[in-house]
Amino acid sequence: VVRAVSIHLGSQISRVSIKEQLRQRLRLRVGEILEVDDEARATQLNQEAHHLQEYLQDEGFFEAQVTITTAASDTYGAIVNVYPRLGPDYYLGQITIEPHNRKLAFSHDEIEAVFTHCWVQFRSVCWKRKRFTREQHQADIQRLIEMYQKRGYPAARVFLRDAVARNQSAQLRRRIT
Repeated sequence: VVRAVSIHLGSQISRVSIKEQLRQRLRLRVGEILEVDDEARATQLNQEAHHLQEYLQDEGFFEAQVTITTAASDTYGAIVNVYPRLGPDYYLGQITIEPHNRKLAFSHDEIEAVFTHCWVQFRSVCWKRKRFTREQHQADIQRLIEMYQKRGYPAARVFLRDAVARNQSAQLRRRIT
């Protein structure tokens, strides 16, 4: 039986909200029953770790890894220890807009500005960019669609044609119709 759950983020103090998000998504909670058989318990813990890892990757931590271990608490109890390694932050890289040969309602700079988020901006220069998150990206796409609709394009759509995460930047290709 799970007696306690601890999430260890190490020195990543600024990640308190991530710690809480992981706690909410963790299916192993206090009072839950762990598998008795060692092999079955290892499978249970691996599945839980995979579930949390997928969440972190959706949130922009593309190199995240999660390890879950247990420690005996008493005769029938266990403490579940979760060790997420977030990996480096990723930032939005190059945005490719297709089709290239068609005039759009907005310039490439205006479209790129929708997807660029800064912690510090001075005179339209971004000094410290915010890391890429799926949630922010979805909101940016919705904002761009609304901009097109306000300009008289009610059926505007934005498609993410392909996304590549490499060298700590997310390279995104959009198709605007």
